[in-house]
Amino acid sequence: MVKDGSKLELLVDIESRERRILETLKIAKKEKTLKSLTEIKGEVAALEAATSTGGVIAELDIQTLTENLMRTLIALDEIYGEGELKLQRRKQIRRVQQTH
Repeated sequence: MVKDGSKLELLVDIESRERRILETLKIAKKEKTLKSLTEIKGEVAALEAATSTGGVIAELDIQTLTENLMRTLIALDEIYGEGELKLQRRKQIRRVQQTH
């Protein structure tokens, strides 16, 4: 509340605003990458199920899955290494290597 005709100045902290924007972008990238990783998990699970029932997997399927995983891993590496992400990343690498 302003009394007696006093002036109120609003200072904008540009650095703080930039930090918030960068953090928002980082979170968005992390969410997108996690979504990709979840999709790859599903593909790996499907390949595991096919091999466990004696099914034959095309080499092209494995190559495509490996390429997608590597692309996602590069995106994960660009995000600052966070514990849970690194753990999921290692887990998926092992799963793909075992399927291959």
